[in-house]
Amino acid sequence: MKITVRLKLSLLLFCLLLFALHPISIYGQLNPRSPYLYSTGGCGFIGDSPMPQSAIDMFELVNSRNYVELKKWLYSPYPEIQAFGVEGMHYFCEMGIPIEVEDVETIERLRESSTLVNTCAGCIYSAEPMKDLLKYNDLSYSYWHCKREGYLH
Repeated sequence: MKITVRLKLSLLLFCLLLFALHPISIYGQLNPRSPYLYSTGGCGFIGDSPMPQSAIDMFELVNSRNYVELKKWLYSPYPEIQAFGVEGMHYFCEMGIPIEVEDVETIERLRESSTLVNTCAGCIYSAEPMKDLLKYNDLSYSYWHCKREGYLH
């Protein structure tokens, strides 16, 4: 079968688009620009890479008090987005914004989940169980840290 230049270019473009959104880069490291990476800190060597876009989006939803949109994150098929949804809902609680009963049940189910979540902290990339990432004490500390650093208004 003869592969044309056009087909080669189409395959190359497809692969580039696939890698742009995939949590693992072509170099075998997690891609900090991927929406499927959980971290509210920097990624990469000593945390100097940019914060994952999903974290930035979550902070925007929390700062704009957009409960309806953040609620959708709890029901995402991606555990990284679910984790950000839980974190954002925790921030709402810290801000005195009430959480609906059905969402509290979903949050508790997610906080007990063993589902692996792609994550980064500094230069360490890994996959950790959601229940280890979403501990109440860690989320409370994260709220005050993010508030102090100006991510939350």
